[in-house]
Amino acid sequence: MHNNGHITVFLSLTLLCIVSLMCGLLESARAAGTRWYLKIAADSAMDSVFSRYHREAWDKYRIFLLEDKSGNDLEQKWREYIAPYMEHSGWYGVDIEGANVLNRDFITSAGGKYMKQEILDYMKYGILITYQMRQEPLQCLLI
Repeated sequence: MHNNGHITVFLSLTLLCIVSLMCGLLESARAAGTRWYLKIAADSAMDSVFSRYHREAWDKYRIFLLEDKSGNDLEQKWREYIAPYMEHSGWYGVDIEGANVLNRDFITSAGGKYMKQEILDYMKYGILITYQMRQEPLQCLLI
């Protein structure tokens, strides 16, 4: 009795395993790329939201404070900034289901404790260096 075709079956099963492994690796790389793309998109959109800082607080105290006139303005602006990334996602095919602010801290919370601490930190480090740079520029380089 002659067994014909057992090599063909063996090679086709082997090829099936190799192709399955390759497809799994490609899908894993695509998923990792999607996570990376979403992280870059979300960080970029958040940086754009925080570019609307309070200019007077920065000029006076070098504190970044975000100006938010209404409660849902942050989510809306973030969605606007991330929309171009979602439209041109290409290979990754991503979509945003929702965006919510989980915690909102105000600089005036706790009786202004945070504002006071930021101003004191600025006074301790910001003005001292500026003063030394104006009075003794060569010694300031050694600090």
